[in-house]
Amino acid sequence: MTPHHPLGQSVGIWGGGQLARMLALSAHELGLEPWILSKDADDPAAQVSSKWIKDAGRSSVAKMLKQVSVLTFESEFHDLRGLPDATGVFRPPLAAMAELQDRRTQKQWLVSSHIPTSPFVPVDRVSDLSNAQEQIPGKCVLKKAQGGYDGYGTFVMKNASAWEEHRRHWQGPYIAEAFVPFVRELALILVRSSVGEFRAFPLVESVQKNSKCDLVKGPVRHARLDVLLVKFERLMRQLDYVGALGVELFDTGQELLVNEIAPRVHNSGHYSQNYFLQSQFHYHWKALLGEPLPEPQPTGKYFVMANLVGESHRPMRLPPGLRGALHWYGKKENRPGRKMGHLNYVGDNLESLLRLAHRERKQIRK
Repeated sequence: MTPHHPLGQSVGIWGGGQLARMLALSAHELGLEPWILSKDADDPAAQVSSKWIKDAGRSSVAKMLKQVSVLTFESEFHDLRGLPDATGVFRPPLAAMAELQDRRTQKQWLVSSHIPTSPFVPVDRVSDLSNAQEQIPGKCVLKKAQGGYDGYGTFVMKNASAWEEHRRHWQGPYIAEAFVPFVRELALILVRSSVGEFRAFPLVESVQKNSKCDLVKGPVRHARLDVLLVKFERLMRQLDYVGALGVELFDTGQELLVNEIAPRVHNSGHYSQNYFLQSQFHYHWKALLGEPLPEPQPTGKYFVMANLVGESHRPMRLPPGLRGALHWYGKKENRPGRKMGHLNYVGDNLESLLRLAHRERKQIRK
């Protein structure tokens, strides 16, 4: 018998930013009642839900657990130590989140699963920096083991003085990786349900600007994708991972190398809000609730997603006749580098979509 959730079922989201906002909006569309656990009552997610709990530490999490049937995460940056192990309530499960939120254990899982990734060395203490220099000669990337995103906490080690700077100002632990020369950056959304069903969204190209995702386009193809999907399905099963998972990849021209994994919905999957009948956010909820994951149904041939990243402190403006689908995050203040929203485009000509996206985004940000 196909499982169905009762309308009005309470579900929780730990976090209040734009990902939590879009999770909450999709929850409403599925007839769910989203509860938000975040710092401020005017956070983007709290704006779209009448159920909000202030995140003031462990007691707040315990309070949330009394209200919801499942609690999911907006990000992997929460401190999970000492949380009550309420089996089946945290999804993804706490054990899986703990393994993937730390880049050291995340990389170990990739290696043990025979998933291609850049060679790495864990840097647990300042004395390990010398070993990393020896083990990874040449250009190297130093990444904070926890908490880094959008280029924050990532350092390209070009010379000896860069290593010495990190010895003097230790902010680890880190991982040290061999620098990967790549042709393009790709990304992928994978979903696994609580009953083990697995779905893969299309491979996309992620165009970066200032170490942030600027634009996504696709779908794209790669000869190594099918083999990679088999390995990821096994990895997610071994972790008992439940929910959406973002995978960032390097295309070297021949190989697909995994850069890193985000155990959550992901910026590179926002195109799905208009390209598919149901988005990554809907699939995430369906996965958590053990409901069927239908084959994603596209509404067109190609898609483009353009992030609206602030370039000044001036408010962005909605131009007349906007053809892109605007997804606004409800943030109070525009500032340089801040993600304020995104635009989605779907159509039969990719180059036309790209020109339209660049033109309309420029009109909004000027």
